[in-house]
Amino acid sequence: MNKILIIIATIILLFVILFFFKMSRIHCFQKGPPEVKNSQNIEESKRNKVFLFELSPNKTSFQIDSASSFQIKKAWLENIWFNECISDNWQIVKLDKYQFLVEISYKVIPNRKYIYIGNKLLNNFLVYRNYVNLDTIKIPIYMDTSLSFKFVNKTTAIDTIKFFRQ
Repeated sequence: MNKILIIIATIILLFVILFFFKMSRIHCFQKGPPEVKNSQNIEESKRNKVFLFELSPNKTSFQIDSASSFQIKKAWLENIWFNECISDNWQIVKLDKYQFLVEISYKVIPNRKYIYIGNKLLNNFLVYRNYVNLDTIKIPIYMDTSLSFKFVNKTTAIDTIKFFRQ
């Protein structure tokens, strides 16, 4: 009877050791579908091999009014990408779709208005996905004073930024 208990205990112990060994070899765990990512700067985009090219705006500084202005620092196009766990390692998977990224510095004194670049609220970093026209990108600038804090299609843009492939 003792030999049977020892054999059973040994088998259970081997399964536990095998289980922990297998778990220690898993480098990544993915829950749900992959999440689309974007690079935080051009260097990261190049490092991830998703960088396509830089774009230059028709002007770099925009004065909205006496209290609000912004400057375009960098703009580039890259492939839409995501991280996926392949063979227990995180790998970047590129899609044949594109995203346009813009680094901005801005100064806005709160005075009951919101500034939108396209359909995005003015921020330090803007991402526009699924671009088709790659050589020239036009994005209107809108100002919303309704205090609704949500983008509503405006009929009149206060300005337009044009980006051209370098």
